[in-house]
Amino acid sequence: MNRSDLPHILRLLDDPSPVVQESLQRALTTLEGPLPELLEALAPPIGLVQREQVLALQAEGRRMQLRAAWSGWFRLENEHARLEQALALLSVFQGAGDTLRTAELLEDLAEQFRKRGGAVDAPGLARFLFAELGFSGNQISYYDPKNSSLVHVIESRRGLPITLACLYMLVGSRLGLEIEGCNWPRHFYACTRIGGKLMLVDCFNEGQFLDVEAFLKMQGPSRLAAEAIIAQRAAAFSIITRIVGNLAHSYRQIEHTDDANLMVELIKMTEDFQAAGKGG
Repeated sequence: MNRSDLPHILRLLDDPSPVVQESLQRALTTLEGPLPELLEALAPPIGLVQREQVLALQAEGRRMQLRAAWSGWFRLENEHARLEQALALLSVFQGAGDTLRTAELLEDLAEQFRKRGGAVDAPGLARFLFAELGFSGNQISYYDPKNSSLVHVIESRRGLPITLACLYMLVGSRLGLEIEGCNWPRHFYACTRIGGKLMLVDCFNEGQFLDVEAFLKMQGPSRLAAEAIIAQRAAAFSIITRIVGNLAHSYRQIEHTDDANLMVELIKMTEDFQAAGKGG
């Protein structure tokens, strides 16, 4: 929807028809540009009650849109395709525009890396993303829900350990690199092999490479449990479930109850699909 259509939307706000209200919700989800800023620019300005009504309609429209689209990534056969599509849906829910935006930004990063020349390998990609471009952990606003939007992470160059690892994995897949995830408790790592040796990559802390053997020695009596976690590569289903769980927590923190409840619903949809033996 074009921003010039917004005044027409406002005239329909008081229409009690459920059909009209649902149409408004759908229209507002396709609006070009951030709604709060567009409302601020209106002349004459609208009142606070009307402003909150429009924002609530858009939010509910996005919840409906995400709920309806969520299962679309379940049956994709490629793990990276599953991961990318789910992340794209979450980014759209948080205002990214459309799902193509995620793919465009990832491809742009991969192309930038290719144009640098030199070896195309996991250490080189880590240096490019985390040293040259400055992607790093969001230490200041760790619980901001936007840290779970891959589009926002790429544009701000700040994110959580898990979204930064997903970025590394998905750009790497475009370059033919084998980079996977390690679902470590409380801190998600990427992992890859360098010269046949398995390494963890801490994408939250400047893409630091950690020797797995040295890492395991630090686990003391928990070493066997740690080995089992590292040996089990994180599948797209487990990664996305963890990200959506993070979002549920973040939305509770800021008292966005409807959004938090939706995240719990998405987790159940995902787990039910896997429990039915369809999650591969």
